Order: sequence, then C-alpha cells, then structure tokens
Amino acid sequence: MTDQTNPPAHRSKRRWLRVVLAAVVLAVVAKCVASFVYYRSTAKLLKRNIDAALSLELESTRAEGLPLTFAELDKWYATPPTNENAATVLQEAFALYAKPSPRANRGRQEDEESRTFLLIMGSDKLPPRTEPLPGDMKTSIAKVLAQNEAALKLLHKGASMPACRYPIDLNEGFGVRLPHVNKFREGANLLSLEMLLHAESGQSELAVESACSCFGLARSLVNEPVFLSQLMRFTCQMTVAGKLDRVLTKVALTDEQLARLESVLTQAE
Repeated sequence: MTDQTNPPAHRSKRRWLRVVLAAVVLAVVAKCVASFVYYRSTAKLLKRNIDAALSLELESTRAEGLPLTFAELDKWYATPPTNENAATVLQEAFALYAKPSPRANRGRQEDEESRTFLLIMGSDKLPPRTEPLPGDMKTSIAKVLAQNEAALKLLHKGASMPACRYPIDLNEGFGVRLPHVNKFREGANLLSLEMLLHAESGQSELAVESACSCFGLARSLVNEPVFLSQLMRFTCQMTVAGKLDRVLTKVALTDEQLARLESVLTQAE
C-alpha cells in the first residue's frame, strides 16, 4: 500500500513547489513593475516641478528686463553715441601706446630702465613704501610717461566718461572676441606709475587724479558681460589699489581728496 500511495504524494509535492516558485516569480515581477511605474510617475512629477521652477525663473528674469539669449545680451549691452562713448577715446589711447623696450644691463641707468620696463609690464616690485624711488628709476619712469603723453591724456579723458561699450559682437556667444582687453594692463600700469611719480614729487592732486583715472579705466568694463572682461577690471583695480599705500606715505591728502578716493573705491566694489 505504501508503494501505491507514494507517487501521488510526490506529484502533489512537486505541484506545491511549482506553485510556490510561480508565486515568488510573480511577486518579483509585480515588484519590478510597481517600481518602474513609481519611477516613471516620480520622474514625470520631478520633471514637471523642474520645468515649472525654470519657467518661473525665466519669467522673473525677463520681467526684470534681463537678457536670456546671446542676441538679447548684445542688445542689452547698450552702445552710447560715438561722442559719448568712452571706448572710442580709450581705444585711441591704446593705439598710441608706446611700449618701452628692455635694454641690456650695461650700467645703472640701463638697469633702472629695464626695471621700469618690468614695472610697466607689471612684473617687478617697487622699493619698500618707506623708501623713495631711486633717482634713475624716476628718470626712466618720467621718460616712459613723456613718450606716452598723448596716450595718457586720452586715458584720463576716456576714464572720466561714464558711458562705454567696446565694439564686440556678443552674438558670437562663448567664442566672442575681446581684442581690447589685452590693452588694459599696460594702460593701468601707465596711470599707476604716473600716480607714483606725482606722489614722489609731492603733487597730491595730480596723484589722486591719476588714481581716479585708473579706477575709471577699470570702470569702462563694468557692463561688459564677459567673465574675462570682469577679471581684467579687477586686475586694473588691484594694480592701482596696491600702490595707494605708497602714495599715502609720500603726500598728505586733503579731506576732499580722500573723499574722492573713497568714492571711486566704493564704486569699484
């Protein structure tokens, strides 16, 4: 009798195992389907939330009158009339710039001229602020400034003009060309050396004027919506700010002159 009842028991056990296995597989499939459906619904909801937030931000930006495309950015960077555009004057100054040439060190005079060249290029340091500039260095600086008298006059004029746009095409996007930016370092160094020479001579008013013009040169880039331009603006500001302490040790400034410097420093922030 045992032999007759065992086969049905084995068949029943195999059926039960198949049912359990099928149930496990169905549970796994159901869980995967549920996870997929949940992911799709959550992803759609997240996308809708992101799209809504982005649309809201774009609407807010447009409501403030700010540009959203390169074409709009080009229009936003307004071009003033030619006779009111500081860029017209400053570019003329850049074109007149007479770059000093380094000379071989054959003596003290040539050595100071070489140091002056490095100062113009922004790659040499001044003596400690408590020490006067060496006489030969002052002579060399005065020579370079005399060679650039016309350029300096235009730098002062352009730096005093509030409206500015350089001839760049922002429709070019991230590849926009900025040929004028490379000229700023030399212009800022010229003005800052002029400031130092005036301070060494005790001419406080002229020293302050040169400092304000250097900050004005930097300010001509304030509305140019390009990172490299803003980096150069900061560089010009630091060029003159780093030498102001030397001016303050050489000349006594009036309250009015200090107020002028405070004003340009505040605008530079």
